[in-house]
Parts: sequence; C-alpha cells; structure tokens
Amino acid sequence: MTHIRAANPLEAFDAFNPQLTIAPEHPWYADIESFFDPARYGLRDALHRRIVPNKFNDQFDKPFRSVGVVGHRGAGKTTLVRSAIAKLKDQHQFTPIVIDALAVLDQSDFAFADVILTLVNAVVAELERVGATIPDDELQLVRLWFADELLSKAQSTTLQGDVTTSAELSSGIPLFAKLMAKLSAIVRTDSQTRREIRQHIEREPRELTRRANLLFDAAARAFGTQQLLIVIDNLEKINNRNLVDAAILRRADELHGLRATLI
Repeated sequence: MTHIRAANPLEAFDAFNPQLTIAPEHPWYADIESFFDPARYGLRDALHRRIVPNKFNDQFDKPFRSVGVVGHRGAGKTTLVRSAIAKLKDQHQFTPIVIDALAVLDQSDFAFADVILTLVNAVVAELERVGATIPDDELQLVRLWFADELLSKAQSTTLQGDVTTSAELSSGIPLFAKLMAKLSAIVRTDSQTRREIRQHIEREPRELTRRANLLFDAAARAFGTQQLLIVIDNLEKINNRNLVDAAILRRADELHGLRATLI
C-alpha cells in the first residue's frame, strides 16, 4: 500500500470516500460508541428509549411511535437500527419487519397510498413466511377492502381470479399474500390503475389507515408479540427528495395513526 501524506486539511478530507463502508476489520475502523457510557450516550440505547414507553418519555401514554433516523450515507444508520430492533425483539416482544424502500417503491413516482400498500404487503408477506394464521372473519375485513374497494369490479375479478388460480390454497394468508403482491406489482407498473387507486384513497385516507390497523392488530396477535416494528430502510438513497417529502414527511400525522411503531 502506498502512503501519501496530505499537504493540508483539504487534501486529507478529499482522501476519504464518504460512501465507503468501514468494516470492523478495516484499519481505519474505530468503534466510537465504545468510548462512551452506553446507558447515557449509546446511539442504540437512545433509539431504544425513544421507542419503549417509560415514565421519563414525553409520550409515555402512546404505545406506537414514529422515529426518524437521519445521517449521511454510510454513517451506520442501518447497523444502528438493526442493533436496536434486535434488542426490542428479545426484551420487549416487538416483531420487526424491515422494508427496503429502494426495492419496493417506484423511485420515480410514489405517493402516500403506495407507502401504506407497501407496509401492508410487507406484514402479510411476513405472516406467510412464518406460517402464522389470522381468523378468516378478521382477514376478510381487510382482504375484501383491498381487492374490491381499491379496484374496479373488472380489475378485482381479474386479479382475484389470477391469484386464486396460482395459489396453493384458496383462502387464508397464502391467498392474501399473493393478492397483495399482485396488487403491489400492478401499482408499480400500471400508471392508470395507480392513479385510480391513489384518487380513491385520497377521498378517504382514514379508511385506508383503519384497514391497515385491523391487519396490524391481527398480525401482532398472530405473532404473539406486543406490536409490530416496521423499518423503512434506504429512504435517504431515493434521489427525488420531493417524493419522500410528499409521501412520508407531509403525511406524518396519518402515519402516526398506524398501530405499529415505524422507523
């Protein structure tokens, strides 16, 4: 390795790649948290305190929280969050569900409705993954609304017919998971259907939130945990910041109404 001494602070600064992830085995790696008392200064524990209700928290009476984690790319946000949610899962019975925003959202065009559909899809997929079940009457209240209310009659009939044909089972979580996956794919690729769904939801956004909450409550019971902890990762990597602002930041009040903790 060739070493070149920087002649001034600017050259030293330019030598670093802000996008580079420094792993523990790298010679430049330094565990800054190890120099501070974790109970007082630890980043993981600070995030943990914001989420778990306690008498010193100004939102002690609110069981569901929304917490934003900001920082430059490569600063370690994902590592911090994963460390915190591991503790929340083990010690406080949270069910963590991590969503990669880059993978599931159309980076050129997404709105509040798309975000909620993404959350619902992720929860249903996790239910299917672990083999959890929800009583049919509770599941129907959610499934029929997403299939019948958000789509035209022709679209709904076609969608449910396609899903039922391909599903191994004709009811329950497996069918709902395939329906939501298909619906999410349509929203991402069919601009006309996407506009129609968004227009429908914007006329009654509270109903979308209510149906999502019915699922979240049922899912928490099915997982046997206190509540869901949904992480939307990589939002800072979406280049169009106006989309993030309009779909998430400006809809914070509605996101606060979800019966799940969001990071």
